[in-house]
Amino acid sequence: MTVPKSSSPKIPRPEPILRRFAPWGTVTLALATVATLFAQSHWFSDLLANLRIQQCLALLTMLLACVAFRRWTWVAVTACCLAIHLPWFLPVFPSTIARRSQADPLTVTVTNVLTLAQTIGR
Repeated sequence: MTVPKSSSPKIPRPEPILRRFAPWGTVTLALATVATLFAQSHWFSDLLANLRIQQCLALLTMLLACVAFRRWTWVAVTACCLAIHLPWFLPVFPSTIARRSQADPLTVTVTNVLTLAQTIGR
């Protein structure tokens, strides 16, 4: 008769919630990314296209989660979705050459809409 090493049954360790939901979040964000490609033809796609920054932040979070849990297929899907969104952010960061050539003066306009306050120009 053999005696087991431990008398208590082995309890499985619970899986982290983020590890379980990372693929679902990636699929949801991938569908939202594909939907943003049709922003000119449908209002809901246009709404998703206006939330592009939030989508990129969520994609970066999912990318880090998938890398941390070594889910390489989902890392590739998330990286492709980020690559689709990134061209819309490139005009935000113009090159230094373009900044030097655009020497438009800054015009500041002050308007007093309160007619009771007559001392704004004095």
